[in-house]
This record gives sequence, structure tokens and C-alpha cells, in this order.
Amino acid sequence: IPPENVSRFKPYVFHFKEYTKEDFIKVVEKFLVEREGVEPELASYIAQKVSPHTRDVRAARGLGRVCKNREEVNKNIEILTKYGGFKG
Repeated sequence: IPPENVSRFKPYVFHFKEYTKEDFIKVVEKFLVEREGVEPELASYIAQKVSPHTRDVRAARGLGRVCKNREEVNKNIEILTKYGGFKG
């Protein structure tokens, strides 16, 4: 969050612990299936593939929105890894 925006929310800035890998996978699977309409098998695959790179659910959400199969997930993960697309 840009510093100029953080000051608007003080003292209401919270810092949370990063998800464990197991928790991240559970959260992503549930989110992708319930909120994004991704098939459970693909949601699980996306969660497993994203978890070594980041614990940011938004990264998994992006893949869930554009990838319709494992091949597309693999291709996008390769691109994101190559060009530093994983942040967080």
C-alpha cells in the first residue's frame, strides 16, 4: 500500500501472518470454486502450482480467471516465473 494511503487508515493497519502452505491451498481451492466458478480439480491444481511461488490468493485468482486447463496453468506459471510476475 502506498505510504500516502496507509496514513489514511492509521491506527487501523493490521499485519497478518502469512498463510502456511496447507492453509493457502485450502483457501485458494475454496475461493476459486465458490467465488470464481473454477472446477474443483483445476482449483486444486492451481493452488498447488502457485503455493511454491507466493501466498497471495490474488495470484491464484488471476490464473483461475484465465486458465481453463492444466496446460494453460503450466504455461502461465512458466511465464510468471520467467518474468518475475509473482509478487507477495
